[in-house]
Amino acid sequence: MLNFITFPFYKNGNYISAKQNKYNLINHKNNDDHLQKIYQEKYDYTLVFRADEYDDDLLLNLKQNSKKMIAFHWDGLKRTPNIFSKIKYFDTFFSFDPMDAINNNLKFITNFYFDVIDIKESKKTKWDLTYIGYFTTKRFDILHQLSDHNSSVITNFILKAFSHHDRLLLQSSNTIKDLHHFYTYSELLKIHNESNVILDLKADIHDGLSFRFFECIQLNKKIVTTNTHVKKYDFYNPNNILVLNDNLDNDIKEFINTPFVDYTDDIKNKYSFSNWFENIIESKNCIPIHNPYLNV
Repeated sequence: MLNFITFPFYKNGNYISAKQNKYNLINHKNNDDHLQKIYQEKYDYTLVFRADEYDDDLLLNLKQNSKKMIAFHWDGLKRTPNIFSKIKYFDTFFSFDPMDAINNNLKFITNFYFDVIDIKESKKTKWDLTYIGYFTTKRFDILHQLSDHNSSVITNFILKAFSHHDRLLLQSSNTIKDLHHFYTYSELLKIHNESNVILDLKADIHDGLSFRFFECIQLNKKIVTTNTHVKKYDFYNPNNILVLNDNLDNDIKEFINTPFVDYTDDIKNKYSFSNWFENIIESKNCIPIHNPYLNV
């Protein structure tokens, strides 16, 4: 039996519902009854996403009741420093950041796309370039710069602001919309599917690839990114992935018009959730996902 401990990537975590009949999925915000249930169960594997979100007592109990305790961390370790005290509870600890994995003697694995979600590539698009994320001043400025340098590109820039000051900035912008509600994962995929290109803005404190890269593999979409590390990965193709320069003055329209190179079935299978999970439990049936900074 597998115990799958996580919290939603987005406000509504219904994207995983197709897996609920196979795995015991526990949300960290659930009530005490659910916690009591997992205290009493015995598991072959317990897989914890973002272990920094959980109390030591819960992790210790899970370790005692599990044959194998596994963690996956999709954030920078330095961005969540309390994660370091949690590593001791796990038999295997995976990081999505290749340098965090090397520097802290952890295992590496990328993010993934959900192959349990059946979504077909959209033949009609509404926008050239889409970005949806939380408000930061740096993101706000970058989105305006990109828009200024690429006036012929139809953008769909949406930020979620939490402070009154940030909401006022968004209200004054003709380029960026204010997100008034959280999208479900299915809604987010639909929006991405209706855009020619997805924009990815790397957080300064980690070097791992966001979920956007793998959604683009799933959807056969191009991506524009500030993450230079993507050039190290086996799916990198300059026809499909544009790494922005420091001045943010790349010609995005020219990139959009460059022919797209279809991802192979091998690449699509490799970065699916199904294969990711086989890697996590170290199955002999997995397609290995290696650290791009290590020679294997």
